[in-house]
Amino acid sequence: MGIPYIVYVDDGDSSKTTVMKFNGINWTLVGLRGFSEGSTSYTTIAIGQDEEPYVAFTDDAVSSKLTVMKFNGIQWVYVGFEGFSSELAYPSCLSFNPYGVPFIAYTDVGYSQTVTIMKFNGTWLNVGSGPYGITSVECLAFGPSGIPYVSYSGLYGKANVIKYDSVFVGINEKQQSRLSLYPNPATDKITVELTGATLGGKLTIVNIEGQQVITRQITESKTQVDISGLPSGVYFVRVTNDRTVEVGKFVKN
Repeated sequence: MGIPYIVYVDDGDSSKTTVMKFNGINWTLVGLRGFSEGSTSYTTIAIGQDEEPYVAFTDDAVSSKLTVMKFNGIQWVYVGFEGFSSELAYPSCLSFNPYGVPFIAYTDVGYSQTVTIMKFNGTWLNVGSGPYGITSVECLAFGPSGIPYVSYSGLYGKANVIKYDSVFVGINEKQQSRLSLYPNPATDKITVELTGATLGGKLTIVNIEGQQVITRQITESKTQVDISGLPSGVYFVRVTNDRTVEVGKFVKN
């Protein structure tokens, strides 16, 4: 503990992200130099309870959407989806709640440039949004009970602080979802049902390692997906449109 880390965008390496730590004598690389896929902006770093460094940045390789990675002791790996924000994102703040769960607050252009906050629980889940309008996230922190507070600059660049006191902030709490999956567990096919969601969204099925295995467009409130070719295991379903993100989980027998 107490080891200083730094994350930065290196213009000498195509503006990719690099992380270094200080060993008491010299600054040394953490993983590869310039490990991001494309050129990046708005980098931020946080250290988890397991002492693994996590970084967040927007990546030009995925339309400047938000990506989070962590160093597992050998290499940098994605935390959930690469480019999981709905659209271009800018200034973000990555932090951990008292239970060790990673949260991120950022400004999402796809949500009218409002403050958006998400948590990672096997996949990135939308916790809530702040006031609409042009905003810029400055900091994310937690109270002793796990309530997240976000500071941001809003109208005329004035400072504001908001808190989320009615969201799921613990490990076992659940957010009400408009997405249903059945049967669960499933063997050959699974039905994805959306309640009150806008058609024309995108459905993505991801394995436990964050790899996208099935993608398709949503054209009806109920969509049946053939999963017979998938190996047995746990999978996440993510449905996105221009306003919402819905996430569910199922088991393939």
